[in-house]
Amino acid sequence: MKYLVLLLILTRCQLKQGVLEWKVLEKITDYGQNVTLFCNVSNCCPKHAGWDRYTPAQRTIFIDVKTGSPTKKYDGKVLTDGYTLVIQNLTKQDLNVLYSCVYDSTLGDQQYLLEENVFDYISTTKQNSPIDNRTFSAGDISTTQQNGQIDNQTFSAGKIAGIILGVSIAVLVVFLIICFWKRKKERHKNIRNSIEGSNEEVPLINCFLEEPNDIQCIEGEDAVLTCKLRPDLQAVKWFKNGKEIIQNEKCIMSTVDTQHKLTLKNTTAGDSGEYYVHVGILSKKNSTKYYRNPKGNKCG
Repeated sequence: MKYLVLLLILTRCQLKQGVLEWKVLEKITDYGQNVTLFCNVSNCCPKHAGWDRYTPAQRTIFIDVKTGSPTKKYDGKVLTDGYTLVIQNLTKQDLNVLYSCVYDSTLGDQQYLLEENVFDYISTTKQNSPIDNRTFSAGDISTTQQNGQIDNQTFSAGKIAGIILGVSIAVLVVFLIICFWKRKKERHKNIRNSIEGSNEEVPLINCFLEEPNDIQCIEGEDAVLTCKLRPDLQAVKWFKNGKEIIQNEKCIMSTVDTQHKLTLKNTTAGDSGEYYVHVGILSKKNSTKYYRNPKGNKCG
């Protein structure tokens, strides 16, 4: 009897925090225009230069802008002293969102893209016309006094509006700081729980250079599980059903550059199960389903 073995391999990794920061290169005047974020990196960029977005779940926009393909929403390129992320056709959904740049194994600070960072407002205040030296009549003096009272009222209204605006900005800043602090605290808690054996999900950077594919296999043939990871990671370990796989004549592990392989020789129905890759102290597993396979299919 022949069977289909479906093997899914997922991994998680933790990048070290760095001092990378991004800034807006040039402000715009309205929605629908393109905004360019710039990440400053000296002698850029022999290593992977990417971007991440949090809404609040983490999403990788580019693993490497040098090799990544532009989309209708995002583009990027490498400059002499850094690299960019171009957010095309800016909408309100692109603002008040955390962005960070990732260079090699260094994760930059998570920074909010706010409205005041993006838009260049044009002042509509008109300059006061100079008053010519002349002789004022009693009527002119009365009119001037009335205008002065109106100006004082206008100044008072403007002062109140300025105070309200200042308080609103202060409240917004405090709110953003609290959100950032809570997010950082939750991240540390998840990492600590993972170290202690917790099954909670930990939102880490995707370290796959290529996503793993499902594998179909016939009993008796060899199955090759592959994953392509970012360089300079900790040792990679393979697990099945929660137990570490030890290399032997049946299970052969190999690594070439960023390509990691686990070869299962002469597969049987007993090879069905949950396989996953373990990097460092964190990992994530997926359930594996076992199907009957039509005759003639090969593992791959």
